Amino acid sequence: LRYVDTSKNYPEYTFSIDEQVTSVKVVYAHKEKGNVAVDDASITYGACVKDIFSQEKVGNITTHVIEGLSPQTEYGYQVRSVCKDVVSNWSSVQRAVTADISAVTSVRSCDPIVYVSGRQIIIATLCGSERISVYNLSGQMLYAVAAEGKNQIAINVDRGIYIIKIEARNKIFNKKIIL
Repeated sequence: LRYVDTSKNYPEYTFSIDEQVTSVKVVYAHKEKGNVAVDDASITYGACVKDIFSQEKVGNITTHVIEGLSPQTEYGYQVRSVCKDVVSNWSSVQRAVTADISAVTSVRSCDPIVYVSGRQIIIATLCGSERISVYNLSGQMLYAVAAEGKNQIAINVDRGIYIIKIEARNKIFNKKIIL
């Protein structure tokens, strides 16, 4: 990234899929003094565009909950990226060892787990009698549903910040989700 005094700069970098780019390193160039930061740069690879921000989260992040793991056991996992019809290679195998059983907090049945997958808010481990409400930051209720025997509910949402309220018998669970 070339330093351009203190004016707003929007560098753009484009690589074709034929170039088979597998990684990109961002380096500051021609900087004599003062501060510099990655701001509003964009990288295009084929038809896929990912913006670079100064925060940890870039693009859409998909999560996956893995249950039923044994304590003090080594597991391996790999990840890859998918953008339209372009699929990256699998990462190298990452290793993780689960904690001792005494250190693992077990999820009590019917304590809901809330997470994001793609553009959906997933509410899992429901007993089936909960009432679920989704609010925006202005306090407007955007979605309300009763679980009615379901143990999981998926709610399609746009990017934003949401408050999830889950009423279960004599308990109320609140969760803030940022998408």
